[in-house]
Amino acid sequence: MFVLKASRKLTHHARLEVSAADPVGYLWSVAIVLHHDRLVACWRFCEEKPSILYPFFGYGWEMGVESLRRGSAEEVVRAFVSALERLDFDSAGALAAPDIQWINVPWKTATSKAGFEKMLRVMFRDTTRFEVQFLDIHERGDGVVYTDRIDIVEGGGLSMSLPVQGEFRVKNGLVTEWVDRFSWMKAFAEIGRSLPGIIRYRLGR
Repeated sequence: MFVLKASRKLTHHARLEVSAADPVGYLWSVAIVLHHDRLVACWRFCEEKPSILYPFFGYGWEMGVESLRRGSAEEVVRAFVSALERLDFDSAGALAAPDIQWINVPWKTATSKAGFEKMLRVMFRDTTRFEVQFLDIHERGDGVVYTDRIDIVEGGGLSMSLPVQGEFRVKNGLVTEWVDRFSWMKAFAEIGRSLPGIIRYRLGR
């Protein structure tokens, strides 16, 4: 059994990670996120045997998800985006509704959880860094969260910094709709600027 103790009071936002082998020898990684003294998320996975769920860890996972679902829509969105920044698609998927709509205006990128998770892995396949810088984030009521942000994407020779306006709809603690609006001209310009690096990456140089 592992006991974790905080050496000081957590007053704003903190994330704690620990990796350890259990008595059977499987390696577990646990991440706990605290926001304003409240548990808002708890993730765990076994790197060697991801299909194995121990009762204790399963209980901890459910506590984490339920604590998050009792939080505000903004807290759900922040946890969702945080998972994407870590390129932790399993945790992001856990916060997605079965019928999630992902729209990069004017195209629907995904219309189901399975499609959403598949597209995440395709779009971020070569990504080594994804960072979201919030210029504004606020809940407008009825589970709608507005974001004005800068998305930074690096990897595979690409280096992109893209202004994005996004809206998330949250229901019962799950993201049901994610709509992003941005300048496709700006996106293509960023890709063009990175083209030499992308070519070198593709050629393995």
